[in-house]
Amino acid sequence: MVVKDRAKAENMHVKQAKATLSPIQAEMYGDMRINIAAAADFHKLLGNEVLFVTSKGDIFFFHRNGALYTTQSFNLKWNKFHRLSVKDFSGLQGVLHFNNTYENDPANFASKAWADKEKAVCERCGGHPLLSEQWCAASDFSSRESLEDAVATGYLTQRDMRSARDEGFDNGAVYYFAKAFGFRNSNDAKRALSLGINQTAMYSFLKKGRFDDLKTATQAQKRGFTNKKQWDEAVVMGCSSPAELKALKKDGWPTLQAYHAAMKLGFKDTESKLHSRLSESQCFQQIWRSIQQNPVRHVGAQDPQILEIIRANPKVLKEMEVSKVDQFWQASVLLKLRASALGSLMELISLEGDAQENQLKCEAMNSDIFREFIYHHPAVHRFGTAITADGVFHCREKNA
Repeated sequence: MVVKDRAKAENMHVKQAKATLSPIQAEMYGDMRINIAAAADFHKLLGNEVLFVTSKGDIFFFHRNGALYTTQSFNLKWNKFHRLSVKDFSGLQGVLHFNNTYENDPANFASKAWADKEKAVCERCGGHPLLSEQWCAASDFSSRESLEDAVATGYLTQRDMRSARDEGFDNGAVYYFAKAFGFRNSNDAKRALSLGINQTAMYSFLKKGRFDDLKTATQAQKRGFTNKKQWDEAVVMGCSSPAELKALKKDGWPTLQAYHAAMKLGFKDTESKLHSRLSESQCFQQIWRSIQQNPVRHVGAQDPQILEIIRANPKVLKEMEVSKVDQFWQASVLLKLRASALGSLMELISLEGDAQENQLKCEAMNSDIFREFIYHHPAVHRFGTAITADGVFHCREKNA
């Protein structure tokens, strides 16, 4: 038992010594040359002879009994060449075949990523054909068993196989696809492949928006939608943009036709109530006709003067209805009188100035028209009396 263990230890020592040999560069002279085809046979014959290598690095040789024993190096360093025999990498090229695909990859993104990685690895291994003895010797696989495992699962290097498994990947083609296109984990990479996606931005958009397929996600994204629920609602309601969907769902527009017609007239998205009020009330027909006759030229153009003044004075419309007047400037004067303190005095010139500021371009108003209104209109008398001589309006001491 002791003898066997000693022999085993000596044999291991010899192998380790051969692996660390440093060949001496030399040139070959003499006619007696014996070329050894197999690396394993060359190792057996080498024994304790001095190892040489040509200056080109293409041939290893040693000298024995007047003869040169040579073998092709395949441009491998000695430690790599040594692996050809001790790691049993011979005869794999025609027997093993890498698993270089993923079954659910309609666009072949994974297989293309694998092919790109294969090219890079082969170049790094001296340009030798995949799974050739020379390729295997130049690779980082520590044993035939680890190489066979990698071939079955599609990994081109032992380091890749170890890293991929640490990160939860079980397929080399998927792993190389994920690394090439920036996918963080196996599940996302596999789903992206099944959907025909190789862009992380599009995949994130689809995943976050809960879309079922790339075609729907792409259509929605082009229209400005961000999630499947929003897109499905838009399709049902006939909306082609988030603005249209918001107009119907949130802003209260009855139809898309009404919404677009209002936009052309200068209304804002949120002004469906104002639009209905002006278009439906008899009190505002003059204003409404003027708005219809002066549409904006395109969406986003400057709002018409009429709507600008109405927005700045939202309470005036209510005063028009309460006081039953059909001029916006009249209602603005009445609203100011209503807000004035009982028994106070207001200069007529100031009231006329306010009327001019709030006059819509569809309304007629000058000093004569203003005086006629302030002196004689029944709605004015409810708040007090205009005193011509003093040029003031005297508000009542108490509400009428």
